[in-house]
Amino acid sequence: MWVTDPWEICKCYLAPDGYIGVSVVQESDFNGMMSFILNCTHHDRCLSSSLSPKPPDPQCPLKKITFTA
Repeated sequence: MWVTDPWEICKCYLAPDGYIGVSVVQESDFNGMMSFILNCTHHDRCLSSSLSPKPPDPQCPLKKITFTA
């Protein structure tokens, strides 16, 4: 379904547990979307260059909010 449904590509960047039954982005949660943003390198150029340190550094601001949310 990768060709017809962009969500299927997004699911490749999510944690394997907890998202198997999620069929649309609206069924996902905050951590799911943060996993997608952190793991898909396409978003590197969309994020502010002042984001320091960058993922996957555990001190990255995006990593911090994912683990504390």
